[in-house]
Amino acid sequence: GDPVAGRDVARSLCSSCHSIEAIGASPNPGATPLRYVLASYNPERLVEDLDNAVSISHLRMPTFYFGERHPADLVAYLKTIQRPSSPAEEAAEPNW
Repeated sequence: GDPVAGRDVARSLCSSCHSIEAIGASPNPGATPLRYVLASYNPERLVEDLDNAVSISHLRMPTFYFGERHPADLVAYLKTIQRPSSPAEEAAEPNW
């Protein structure tokens, strides 16, 4: 996937609820920042689930129908922003 195109997908489909950056809070406090997604979701499985419009995460999350390359693009972008699996673990990281 193309991480640049994936950032565009995240911006257009995800950013109204989720933080799509490596830092910052989500606009919806109940929505996990996307930088934590791959800590608990296998990247290849996520591409497959997005491609097949499988319901992901919770009941309030809408189902999106992605274009042909968009699931792989989105996951490629997510790989560039991933952080530890929780905000608490992120806070525990040293600031070099």
